[in-house]
Amino acid sequence: MLRRLGSLHARLAVGVLLLTALGLALATTAGTLLLRNYLVAEADRAALATASRFADGAFPQPQPPGGQGPGQGFSGGRFRALPSPYVVAVMSADGRVVAQVAGSQVSSSPLPDLPSMTATEVAALDGQGFDVGGIGDPRFHYRVVAVPLASGIGSVVVATPMQTIDETVQRAALAGVAVGLLTLGLVGLLVGVVIRIGLRPLEDVEDTAERIAAGDLSQRVPDMPEGTEIGRLSTALNGMLSQIETAFDQRSASEARLRRFVADASHELRTPLTTIRGYAELSRTGAISGDDDRAAAVARIEAEAVRMGVLVDDLLLLARLDQQRPLERRPVDVVEVVEAAAAALRAAAPGREVTVRAGSPAWVTGDGARLRQVLDNLLTNTRVHTPDGTPVRVDVRTGDGQVVVEVADSGPGMAPDDLARATERFYRGDPSRTRRNGAGSGLGLSIVQAIVDAHGGRLSLASTVGQGTSITIALPLAAPVPAPAGPVTTTPGTGEPAPAPPAASVPPAPGGARQPAGSGVAPSSPRV
Repeated sequence: MLRRLGSLHARLAVGVLLLTALGLALATTAGTLLLRNYLVAEADRAALATASRFADGAFPQPQPPGGQGPGQGFSGGRFRALPSPYVVAVMSADGRVVAQVAGSQVSSSPLPDLPSMTATEVAALDGQGFDVGGIGDPRFHYRVVAVPLASGIGSVVVATPMQTIDETVQRAALAGVAVGLLTLGLVGLLVGVVIRIGLRPLEDVEDTAERIAAGDLSQRVPDMPEGTEIGRLSTALNGMLSQIETAFDQRSASEARLRRFVADASHELRTPLTTIRGYAELSRTGAISGDDDRAAAVARIEAEAVRMGVLVDDLLLLARLDQQRPLERRPVDVVEVVEAAAAALRAAAPGREVTVRAGSPAWVTGDGARLRQVLDNLLTNTRVHTPDGTPVRVDVRTGDGQVVVEVADSGPGMAPDDLARATERFYRGDPSRTRRNGAGSGLGLSIVQAIVDAHGGRLSLASTVGQGTSITIALPLAAPVPAPAGPVTTTPGTGEPAPAPPAASVPPAPGGARQPAGSGVAPSSPRV
């Protein structure tokens, strides 16, 4: 029945009222039964006292067998009505009623229908009372107590009518029902008020939920008293709502980035495709006739194809990193990777001063090729976005369980707005400007960020317009790798033993030559 009721308020009210009614009914029933048992016990004690007094000689004794009939020949003379609510009878030893008299208070009531009880049966009762009906009216009840006579030739029976006790119990039961109904009404009123006050916070939660369902994710449940169930509920709901709002914001931002990413990728891929299509169309229609012109067109098509291939490779790498595919995990000496990347930059820009400052080998656990790609991207950015001859400094240091690599230049720097969005995919501070060595795709720092994150590291940028840019990478430091047994090589210019870490493959350096991870200048004093 409770499930069919609509609101929680109604279900709680009905439930409390049902429980209260059940409790009141049980209390009334138990009280009525206890009262009846008490009154019956008191009546038994009074009747037993009266029967015992009569049994000791205060009542006419029956004659021995062969004497006169009832009412005659008794030592006390003729019976007289007793001014009491009792019916007193004398039974012979064989169970016959030989004398019986009713008190004045029950003279108009039916006499008790006494059973035939021998003296032995009366003695076996041991004064315990029992119920009998009335002669001619079984609904009229008596409570009967019998005790043997002192002379031993019969017994005395005292019967008390139950009418008074039944009426008293009935009035008590009615009074209990009346009090119960009054109590139930008062409880109903109080329950309505208490439940309404108690459920008011839930109504606030409901209102908040409706506003959230309407689209306002900034809504929060009002603060409730701490330590209470509703207080814990409000705290948990507010925490959940904060997480939901954050998740929705992140999803919206992710969707916006994805739309922008798709649009930028389409634009970046359309540019080389348009160039390739244009040169192919010119070649097909015969607009390019000379051998030199055709060779230049083919070279241009090939360059655009290579550019598009690099862009596709970058997109695939970012997609794999976004899916959190595991990278290769092996010991990598960051100093060696930095030296190799610096050597590649020196080869690509001979007129640029490149300084590497590093101490002892700095080992991390990761993918050597991807870490080399990080350094190549950072150093390529300094070559592309700074004037020729701008010096570049790379510092490698360890401390606090980290390997820190800082790439700094003294170029034109970036504006604060550009710096805040530098790692966004396809973002360019000035999309219209022409970059050296071809237009960049805007994915370099995005790839750096993704690779560093995949290694459990941290990327930070700092830049000042007119003073230069500094990019810092922090990677978790790994345990040093012991040098293998065999001939010991020394670092040129220092005489110190050079580490012999496991070889790690790296991407080709600018210019097409593929260099091993150990190429370049060994880590020692600053090199230029």
